Amino acid sequence: MNQLFHRLRAVLALLVGNKDPEHSHGQRRARQIGRGFLGSAAQKTTGLLVSVLSVPLAIEHLGDERYGLWMAITSLLSWLALSDLGLSYSLSLSVATAYGRDDQKAAQQSVSSAFYALSFVALALGAVFLLVAPWIPWNSLFNVVEPLTKSELVPALMVAFILFVINFPLSIPSRVLSAYQEFATVNAFGIAINLLTLAALVIACWLQAGLPVLIGCFSGASVIVGIVLAVWLFQKHKPWLAPRWKAFDLRHATDLIRKGLWFFANSITWAMVSQIGTLIIVHELGAASVTPYSVAQRLFSYSLLLQSMVGGLLSLTYTEALAKGDHPWILKTLGRHFWLSCAASAVLCAGLYLAAPSIISVWAGPEAVPSNGVLIWMALWNFLLGLTTPFATLLFGLGRIKMMTIYSAVTAVLNLVLALFWVKTYGMVGVVAASTVAIAVINLPACIIDVRHWLKHIPKTTSQAS
Repeated sequence: MNQLFHRLRAVLALLVGNKDPEHSHGQRRARQIGRGFLGSAAQKTTGLLVSVLSVPLAIEHLGDERYGLWMAITSLLSWLALSDLGLSYSLSLSVATAYGRDDQKAAQQSVSSAFYALSFVALALGAVFLLVAPWIPWNSLFNVVEPLTKSELVPALMVAFILFVINFPLSIPSRVLSAYQEFATVNAFGIAINLLTLAALVIACWLQAGLPVLIGCFSGASVIVGIVLAVWLFQKHKPWLAPRWKAFDLRHATDLIRKGLWFFANSITWAMVSQIGTLIIVHELGAASVTPYSVAQRLFSYSLLLQSMVGGLLSLTYTEALAKGDHPWILKTLGRHFWLSCAASAVLCAGLYLAAPSIISVWAGPEAVPSNGVLIWMALWNFLLGLTTPFATLLFGLGRIKMMTIYSAVTAVLNLVLALFWVKTYGMVGVVAASTVAIAVINLPACIIDVRHWLKHIPKTTSQAS
C-alpha cells in the first residue's frame, strides 16, 4: 500500500511541476495534493456508490413524478445556495492567502467574520421563506399531477429548506481545511457523509417512507457530519481559528462580502448554465420528463470526476502559491492540468456516449434512457466543460473573478434564450444543445483569453524560466 501511495504521489508531483528537491514548498504541495488525490478518489468512489445505488432505489420507491420533484427541489436549492453572497469563496481565498503569508490573525478574522455573516444570512433566509412560502402556488410551479405528490410537496420543501439553511455556517470548516491544503481530512469527512447518506436512504426506503423523510435522510447526513467536523476543527485541531465575536472585524467582513459578491454573481450565471435545463424541462415538459435528463446528466458528469478532483485540489493551492510569488510552479502546473483534462475528457465522454443506453437501462430502467440526440449533446457539453476546467481553476485561484462574472453572464443569457426557444421545437435535445453552444461560443474562449492576459502581466523572468 505504501509503495502504491509513493507511486501515485510521484505521478502527481509530476503534474504539479515538483522536480527540484530543494523547493520545499513545491514538495509540500505535491505531498498534500497526492494525499488529497487519494482521499478524493476514495470520496468520489463512495459518492459514485451512493449515486449508483440511490437512483434506481429512489426511482423504484418514489416513481417518476416524485423522483422528478426531488430533483427539481434539489435544483431549486442549488440556486438558493448562491444566497451566501459568495462568502464561502471569499473566505477560502482569504484564508489561503493568509496561509501563504503565515498570518494567523488574518485567518482568524476571516473565519469569525464569515461565520457571523453566514449565520445572519441563514436566519434571514429562513424568515423570508416562512413569510412567502404560504403564498406560492407550489403545485403549479412544479407542475405535479398525482395526488400523493401534491400532498408531499410542501412538507418535502420544508425539510429540504431547513436542512439547507442549517448547512450555511457548517460549510466553513471544510473551506478552512481546504485553504490550509488539508485535503485528506476534508475527504475523510466527505466519505463519512456518503456512507451515512446511503445507509439512511436504504433504511428510509425499507421503511417505505415518503419523499419528505427521504430528503431528510439524504440531506441530514451532511448536517450531522458537519457538526462533528466543526467541533473537531475548532475545539481540538485549530482552536485558535474558532469563531469569536471579539475577532469579528466589520471592515474585514465588508471586504469578504465585497469580494464574495463577485463570486455570487458569477455563481448565479453559472447555475443558469448548469441547472436551468432541469427547471425548464419540469415547467415545459412536466416533472416526469426530468428523470431521463437528470439521469443522463448525472452519468455524463462522471466524465469530469478526474478533472474536478485535480481542480478542487489546485485552486486554493494556486492562491497560496501566488501569495508566495511562486509563478513558475503555477505555470508548469497549469500546462500539465490542461493536457490531463484534454485526454481524460475525450476518452471518458466518448466511452460514456457509447455505453450510456446500456448503463442507463440497467441503472434506472429502459424508460429513463433519453434519445440519441440528447446523449450526443451531453457528451459534447461535458467535453467542453472538461477543457474549460483547467483555465477556470487557475482563474478562481488567482481571484480573477470580475471578468469571469461578465463572460459567464453572457454565457448564461445565451444559454437561457436558446433553451427557451429550442425546447419548444426540439424538446429535451434543444435544452442540452443550448448549454453546449453557450459554452463553446462564449465561456471556453473567454477563459483562455483571460489566462493569456494574466500571463502577460507576470514577471518576464518567470515566463522565460517556464
